[in-house]
Amino acid sequence: MVRPLLILSLFVSHFALGQSDLNEWLNLRSSDAEQAEQLYLEWQELQQNPIAINFCSRDELLQTGLLNIFQVHNLIQYREREGLIYSSRELILVKGFSKELIRALESFIDFRTENPKLDFSPQALFKYAKHDALWRWQIKSPLSEAFKDGDYLGDPLESRIRYQFQSRTGLSAAINLQKDPGEKWTGPLLFDHSAFYLRYKSNRNLRQILVGDFQFQFGQGLSLWSGSAFDASAIGADINRYSKGFRAFAGNEENRFFRGLALEYQWRAFNLQPFISYRKLDAREEIIQGEAYRKPVYGGYHRSETEIARRKQLPLSSAGLQVQYENQQSKISLLWHGHRLGQAPIPPEDFLESLQPDRQQYSNLSTNIQHLVAGFFLNLELSFDADFHPAAIFSWQKAFGDHLKIAQQVQQNSVHYVSWWASAPGPDLNPGATAFVQQIEIPWTYHNQSQIRLEYQRYPWPRYQIDGPSAERQIQILHRWHKFEQQWDFRFRYQNSESMDGNNEQAELQTKQLNTWQLRLIHRWPITRIISCRSSIQYKNQNSNGIPAQGQMISQQWNFELAPQWQHIISYSLSDIDQNAGALYNYEADLRYGFSIPASRGQSLRFNTLSRWKGERFGIEAKISYLYAIEEKTSQLDFKIQCRYHL
Repeated sequence: MVRPLLILSLFVSHFALGQSDLNEWLNLRSSDAEQAEQLYLEWQELQQNPIAINFCSRDELLQTGLLNIFQVHNLIQYREREGLIYSSRELILVKGFSKELIRALESFIDFRTENPKLDFSPQALFKYAKHDALWRWQIKSPLSEAFKDGDYLGDPLESRIRYQFQSRTGLSAAINLQKDPGEKWTGPLLFDHSAFYLRYKSNRNLRQILVGDFQFQFGQGLSLWSGSAFDASAIGADINRYSKGFRAFAGNEENRFFRGLALEYQWRAFNLQPFISYRKLDAREEIIQGEAYRKPVYGGYHRSETEIARRKQLPLSSAGLQVQYENQQSKISLLWHGHRLGQAPIPPEDFLESLQPDRQQYSNLSTNIQHLVAGFFLNLELSFDADFHPAAIFSWQKAFGDHLKIAQQVQQNSVHYVSWWASAPGPDLNPGATAFVQQIEIPWTYHNQSQIRLEYQRYPWPRYQIDGPSAERQIQILHRWHKFEQQWDFRFRYQNSESMDGNNEQAELQTKQLNTWQLRLIHRWPITRIISCRSSIQYKNQNSNGIPAQGQMISQQWNFELAPQWQHIISYSLSDIDQNAGALYNYEADLRYGFSIPASRGQSLRFNTLSRWKGERFGIEAKISYLYAIEEKTSQLDFKIQCRYHL
């Protein structure tokens, strides 16, 4: 369920080592930069608006990702037995709360004994409110062939403006404007993409009112999960996700969000979250036998005449309602959501698309049941589409003392199950898939921890209209070790798969076999109070249909805290990767609210430098990245600059 085994030493290391370590923590737990950005914004909001520990529900505590289900259960029991909690010192009396955990929590919780009231006075809105604004620019050189050939109609600059307002009384607002490279400055706001919201939050019955853009998450993602989610690539990653219902959105993702009205109402143990949404998706159009059809196109780029013609061509109307009951041991949630496209989608064009439904309306009914009994945490999600095709995930987890945590998860999807914006764990929610996950965590000591994760998935290829079984197996071993303020992270991953695959030109499908194993070692060392170093070594060995390939990469990053207001970071990476081995990925320090997870291929050298200066209200940071492909003898220069104002 919940990020229950989230290792809080990661937060402790953030306070000790600085912002770059938080960025890396987010990088390890998200699959792309847009997800990491949204997760960072959520973390920042939690830090700016700490959770009221005396009034929050079990669900709200779990949504923070700071505590596991067992710690939350013990905290609520203590609160109901002893009454209000007045300071962090009292938390040591709660079972499962160590001194290190309490120290890590202090920036994210508060101990107020009264709920704030909605206040629109000038003092509440301006004098005691927080305002954050930033403007970012980015350009790469040399320009791509598309710019040189004139295919793109706009300039090569990428630009973004973000403003966020937060009052003491729970009223907040944000707007994000963004233009991709190659897009024109056009429209009333000049930027190609915009996202915004106005929200009120409280600890009373009416918990939230949100107007504008939002994302919605339910259960494990079988039915509806828009936006970001942690993955299982780092120590402390839970076997389950923990959904947050609707949440405000003002980011760069241009597709997976809703625009409209969302409410949250709490009455005793019941929670209701209705929402309605209307927006237009990018789509391509085809005329078939005199009838017009449209199909959504994702990506968010509007650089050429063709891409501009597809912009906001397909209306999407959505509505949903989540009803939830919660007590100390259990939570039962029920979600219905429906979606209607403004025009019939393009019918399947070939056997590759034979499973895709050609309907205008989608609806799902899902339930999520969570129960804590005898030290076991049980989690079941069951979902049905409009034709009553099912999909299900069941998991359990238990902590055996302080030094062993075991969890299992089983997933089964009907071959014909369909949902709008489903994003369940595992590889792509393959139709008809059966998946199994086993995870074991061993916290030997607070500074010495291990995790073993086994995954298995088997699925047919119904889109080819055959029963061609495919399977994937994966084992991952992670270990973290602290010694003398130094930290070592070791990761080993082995993957074996066989799948039926092909294309329209092939008369028969072919079996593809893939074997991959990968090693990664990371060493972090705060050498002095102002200097810290991060070193990384990676090795990858891959065999695809009998063709062997390998790759290796080394990288190093130096952080210099030259003054309380000034930070400078220098890093480089060297890679030597066979063409058939794909790519290796390495964390790279970036601007605030930005994340770099560049892919390295072939023989290459990557160097970057980042300088950050932050005053009481104004801050500026600039980054220069240089990539040299040794074999091709080509280079790429990337320059970013960002100004931030805080009041």
